[in-house]
Amino acid sequence: MPIMTRDWAFCRWLAYEYGVIAIPTSAFYGSPPGHTEEEGGRSLVRFTFCKTDETLDAAAKALRRLGANQREREGKEETAGQVERDGGLL
Repeated sequence: MPIMTRDWAFCRWLAYEYGVIAIPTSAFYGSPPGHTEEEGGRSLVRFTFCKTDETLDAAAKALRRLGANQREREGKEETAGQVERDGGLL
């Protein structure tokens, strides 16, 4: 299996986990030699909005769920860090 760039991997994950389809920008151009993925646009994705209102509403709901899940994970990481700083006591 070929190695995926970050944008391809994220788009694949987003489709499987949340049912939202995005387009990896690296499909349109490549990185100049010696440049990082971020410099080559491989950390970006593209969404298209030529959909029905119902489809856009469903995508917005899925992306809000993604944001909530991310905030929850970040909160757990912050709590774990606090436990470590407090010597493991809750």
